[in-house]
Amino acid sequence: MIPATRVERRAVADLTPADYNPRQISDRALAGLRESVTRFGLVQPIIINQRTGNVVGGHQRLKVLGAEGVTDTDVVVVDIEAKEERALNVALNNPHISGDFTDDLDSMLEGIANDTPELFDALRLDDLLDAIEPEFAEAVDLSPQEKCCPHCGGTI
Repeated sequence: MIPATRVERRAVADLTPADYNPRQISDRALAGLRESVTRFGLVQPIIINQRTGNVVGGHQRLKVLGAEGVTDTDVVVVDIEAKEERALNVALNNPHISGDFTDDLDSMLEGIANDTPELFDALRLDDLLDAIEPEFAEAVDLSPQEKCCPHCGGTI
């Protein structure tokens, strides 16, 4: 049986980051996350544990919400023991259970790079590309002087 969860609206100021959270984020990556949240919204809610009040998942998204001055947000509430909470925290961030990108990722990223280079840069997709296919990243020229305005065709 899959445990029940519920979605609630909570004040951002009342959300308590777990002091044990094993994740960190660079300023560059945080800027990309901030761009994602401001462009698309918080499509992955913060996860909190009813029993402890701790944020279990979404610590970096919570930083973005605070920096953006967001006062309240949807959260997913779980009701689990503290030891299970820590296991969930790790599971939510475990790349070994996240799956792998398909071979179609290259063409998808190339399309984003060519169609919306500012989005490609802002979301740090170049870093993703470097990690999975360094040769492709070198082949896609993303220098600002090489980008064309989609409206006039001029260099931006």
